[in-house]
Amino acid sequence: MDHRITPLLTDQYQISMAYSYFISNSHNDRATFELFFRKNPFHGEYAIFAGIGQFMEFLVNFHYTENEINFLKQTLPNADPLFFEYLISLDYSMLTVKAPVEGQIVFANEPLLVISGPLGFVQLLETTALTLINFATLVTTNACRFRMAAHPEFSNLQLTRQADVKLFVKNCINSVHLLEFGLRRAQGIDGGLSASKYAMMGGFNSTSNIEAARRCGMLPSGTVAHSFIMSFSESLEIYVKNHSLGEGFTQFVSRCLFWRQFLFQSKNSIFMQYCANESELTSFAVFAYTQPKNFTVLVDTYNILDSGVHNFIIVALSLIELSYKPKGLRIDSGDLCYFSKQTRDLLDSVDILMVEAFKSITNKNYEHEIAQAKIVVSNDITEEVLYQLIKDSAKINAYGIGTHLVTCKSQPALGGVFKLVEKSGIPKMKLSAEKGKATIAGAKEVYRLFLSNGEPFDDLICSPEEQAPQLGEIIICIHPQDELLRVKILPAKVERLFIDYILDGKLLYPHKTDNSNFIKLIHKTVEEIRQEVIERMYYLRPDHKRAVNPAPYKVSLSENMSMQQRKISLESKSIPLIQ
Repeated sequence: MDHRITPLLTDQYQISMAYSYFISNSHNDRATFELFFRKNPFHGEYAIFAGIGQFMEFLVNFHYTENEINFLKQTLPNADPLFFEYLISLDYSMLTVKAPVEGQIVFANEPLLVISGPLGFVQLLETTALTLINFATLVTTNACRFRMAAHPEFSNLQLTRQADVKLFVKNCINSVHLLEFGLRRAQGIDGGLSASKYAMMGGFNSTSNIEAARRCGMLPSGTVAHSFIMSFSESLEIYVKNHSLGEGFTQFVSRCLFWRQFLFQSKNSIFMQYCANESELTSFAVFAYTQPKNFTVLVDTYNILDSGVHNFIIVALSLIELSYKPKGLRIDSGDLCYFSKQTRDLLDSVDILMVEAFKSITNKNYEHEIAQAKIVVSNDITEEVLYQLIKDSAKINAYGIGTHLVTCKSQPALGGVFKLVEKSGIPKMKLSAEKGKATIAGAKEVYRLFLSNGEPFDDLICSPEEQAPQLGEIIICIHPQDELLRVKILPAKVERLFIDYILDGKLLYPHKTDNSNFIKLIHKTVEEIRQEVIERMYYLRPDHKRAVNPAPYKVSLSENMSMQQRKISLESKSIPLIQ
């Protein structure tokens, strides 16, 4: 994003705790905090990790301005002045930060962002980290679920060569276009910009949000609103007399009128009669003439099949005469499956007629442009609706999705948490009355274990001191909450889940530095991350990614980690004396 994220994007209690650490002289004690979530979102069994790029932008630019320090002095009016000098001294060179790559598949109860450094400083990062990663991960996951809904073929694990999977995924993304249309429904400016970016990262082709597209280095997509069509009230014949758009427009109108007569009133007519809304035809003609390379229009303003589609075909044929290819039409109401099939039938009927008629009339080649016109639908589409449309073989090429995507209506928050797991080399465990809310103590490494078919099978949580799992060795994986539940794995591949972004104060995230020592981080493009996300989803086992009642993915502890948790749990939990 373009703007600096202030350290004041945090909660007051973070500053209060940091001050107490400072006064008690524990602010420089080495501590490790972890960000994770306890339940996978959307009743699923996976999430797509996102937001690390923006969080790293926040870290490398972390500093308090004079105005920000002055405001903090107002929130802590009796604070020791040295505390504010301490705040001014903080920067990323004090930290170690590791996390998965942007767009990695992740699961509940495993660490996603691990930050080690001075206790007071890392504590100050909690709220900002959660703010930047929770929503990003939620929207990216939601977008990925929509992409999975559009491709039931992902249930067939047949390809093993990486090049074949890469090509397959690319073809899937290009075959069904998912368009993010949610800016007007998003929670404010920041929510809208973030949602658009992360929707594309999770699997959407484009966004209608111009500013988000600009920031992501992409082009926006869009059609017209009903208001544009309704703003016209004259027939085409009257409009051309009353409005001077030049001789070219007059000629274009004459071709529209010709095609209307040919399709509806000549001996070659394939339609009974022209009973469409004439002002709608005028709006289509004006839009096509002024934007001939972007002719996609709404066809449901008055009547989809007897007006909108007919008028689209008339204007589309006139554009083809001028060597422009009409892009498509959009349906925004009604039974989307039914209307898409009926619309495709109408387009195919005209296409068959034009194979012979177009050249004889215009002396120009016809290349099935009408049949190639895309059918776009919108209208409050949910993940479940998309699944059903695909299942019912709807004749739809692109889906405009807004409200249920950007607001994550079925689950508005991820529920990520940021917990202390180690201080001064001593593992820390949060116990709870609820077994599922107890934390896993100590600093960690996570390794993803793959089977021979490329399928990820288990994420193994180990202590940093342990040797990484080795190929050719049988690995014992233990359930985090029930040490009797175990599985042995002989992995075909082992992948460290984390990337070191800052290691002992050294910035390892891709970047370049100019002559004034300004650091510019180098991020992958949204398109690159999207491709990698869907490729990883291809390898994930079908029962883990199904929409309803998915099978849990295994997140396990190593033997050493399991024994450590048992020991710390017994030492930490008080045993009541009953007399």
